Amino acid sequence: MLLKVNNLLEKKDEIEKLEEPSYTITEGNLFYRHFASLGPTSKERKNLVSEVVEEKTAANGARQVRRWKVKGDVESGYPTWLDEKVFVAVIDIARRHNYPVKNPIEINISELCRTTGLSPRHGRNRDMVRASLQRIALTRIEAKDAFYYKEQEAFVDYAFSVFQDVVFAKLKMKNEKASNTLVWLSDRVLSNINNGYVRLIDTKLFMKLTPIAGRLYELLSSRFFGLLSALRDKGKERKDAYITETYEELCARLPLRSYKQHSRAIQQFTKAHDQLLGTGFLEEVEWLEDNTIRYYPGLKACYDFDNALREISRQIDLPFYRIDKIPLQIEGRPGEKGQVMLELLPEGMEPLPNQEKPAEGQMSLSAAILEAHGVSRRQAQALAAEFDGQTVEWGRGRYPLLDFYCQYYDWMMKRSDGKKPLSGAWLVKAIRQGWLPPNDFRTKEQIEETKNRRQQEAERYQEAERRQREEEDRRYYFEWLKKTPEQRWEAERFSFQVSFKREHGHRPTPQEEREAKEQYLAHPETPEQYQMRNYGKVIFPLTS
Repeated sequence: MLLKVNNLLEKKDEIEKLEEPSYTITEGNLFYRHFASLGPTSKERKNLVSEVVEEKTAANGARQVRRWKVKGDVESGYPTWLDEKVFVAVIDIARRHNYPVKNPIEINISELCRTTGLSPRHGRNRDMVRASLQRIALTRIEAKDAFYYKEQEAFVDYAFSVFQDVVFAKLKMKNEKASNTLVWLSDRVLSNINNGYVRLIDTKLFMKLTPIAGRLYELLSSRFFGLLSALRDKGKERKDAYITETYEELCARLPLRSYKQHSRAIQQFTKAHDQLLGTGFLEEVEWLEDNTIRYYPGLKACYDFDNALREISRQIDLPFYRIDKIPLQIEGRPGEKGQVMLELLPEGMEPLPNQEKPAEGQMSLSAAILEAHGVSRRQAQALAAEFDGQTVEWGRGRYPLLDFYCQYYDWMMKRSDGKKPLSGAWLVKAIRQGWLPPNDFRTKEQIEETKNRRQQEAERYQEAERRQREEEDRRYYFEWLKKTPEQRWEAERFSFQVSFKREHGHRPTPQEEREAKEQYLAHPETPEQYQMRNYGKVIFPLTS
């Protein structure tokens, strides 16, 4: 299949057949590097420590060694693939609720189940997700020159847990609502997310993939982005373009056990490759006799790449300078790729509002604005006379040309931070030559439209979430009323263990747990007390 990377509109019919994506962002280090096992029964799952070592030679000839070690908890075990999906879901929920992300993150267990593709109706699924949150919090990661810290723009040594703390819903916190589970992200992971060191991920696809296919999706996405960026910058087509991975290095990064037999190695990846080929993420996989694998990007990978900058800019208000040179396609617009379309008003049509022709001897509003931007009065009047009434098509809107370029000038001045001050001559040249702004440039109207749309989406989401949470609270409350004191204690037991460990630094002994149970049964909680503890007020009938 021949696909021009710089014009996906030619494959519009095939793109429409792809499943509608659901994009979100995730932290860059944890997207590229592993922290979960790829199988609950594999040898890697039973081991509590996994380490990946990367050796590279710098441009100056110095040898660089990067180590990434994951240590599982003795009791909870090594993280599973579910933990990887739970982490992605937590970041997705946090980003949807508020950006920039702040600690603590309020997580509704039912919503977390749905985001990871599990049904919240089954108690077993809810328990699995709770255990996953706890397992992530107890897992330690040691990075030796392998954790990229965005604030310092460098790789650093960092030992951390992805979740610093997890407080489950039924624990009462001072000045905090107890209706949601609270999650605290690691400081530098949180900083990277808020400073833009993120990667785009299609959660709808990711949650359906098997463990090996999911890790391949993460690793190959980054590699394909670099490959397609290079092709687009050179104006080349994606014909026979591929990336190469050696089998041993790929197994080390996933991580997976490697096999010496060529046939066994192919069998190990067959299911994952078939799944990625079926979704359109891969076009072809080619195994060579020396156990080298060639991966050819499919339509899905190219489509995600084409939407990457636009989608990330939509989700977070951060400029992505490292990819702003990629000339992304302005979808649905005529003309060449990225061209700013100018259109003269038909003869007899009046100028746009606020562009009235000035009285003789007076300076027009457009000329005055140009003069305020450093253009000489003579040049400003000449530009106003020549370009007043013309419009520029950008994104999905049409704007007065002179106002558009004045906004572009202001945006460039703000972006340069005064290091390279622009002049009026720059603005004149930009207008006359029709310079193309970078793709992350947005007009004031676009910014306001995005702000209003996000606010409306947030309000709709919050209202739907409130109704759903109220219905779930109602159901759980009436289920609680039907339980015996013994059954209620079993439901509270896990929360008690977490609270005790948080307060005392160790798990409760069997004797301490028996004493707590006796005290709980001796003074059973009333329905009114239960509602005050969980909801802060009495909202449901005290009897069933």
